[in-house]
Amino acid sequence: MGPNINTSPWELEPSRSDDGNVIYFTRYQPGNLSTGDLYVTQKINGVWQPARNWSDVPELPHINTPTDEEHCPIIASDSLIYFNYQQPGVTQDSDIWKVEKKDEIWQKPESLGPRLNSAYRDHMHWTGLSRNGKSLIITSTRPNMGSRSGHDIWISSQNPKGE
Repeated sequence: MGPNINTSPWELEPSRSDDGNVIYFTRYQPGNLSTGDLYVTQKINGVWQPARNWSDVPELPHINTPTDEEHCPIIASDSLIYFNYQQPGVTQDSDIWKVEKKDEIWQKPESLGPRLNSAYRDHMHWTGLSRNGKSLIITSTRPNMGSRSGHDIWISSQNPKGE
């Protein structure tokens, strides 16, 4: 992708916009996968522009923090984004969060809660949202409910109440 995007830190987990003109990705400091921040680059007139920190793009919600965001967010729609977040001061490695836009204003990010997240590492990749937006496929290190240990794949579907 060239020097506008590829740098000495690691750039991983890209996800493209539907029109193919925007790429979202995670940038890590070399050798440290606990330093992830989200970045965005856009193709203008056939040229990929320098990558910008997600937080420096005014039309996107602020989700980068001093702790780790990993794997590119899942942009479910222009008003709903899912992302993985390593919250400081808690024992699990990461949880799945969402941020919604209401009345043209991005709201404060919120955890998807204990029905989906566990006390273990829970995260999703850009392919983890069903086409109808009602099911999430996640990976988790939770040892219960028939897990075979390590990272296993789990699915969560919304009930009629949207939970």
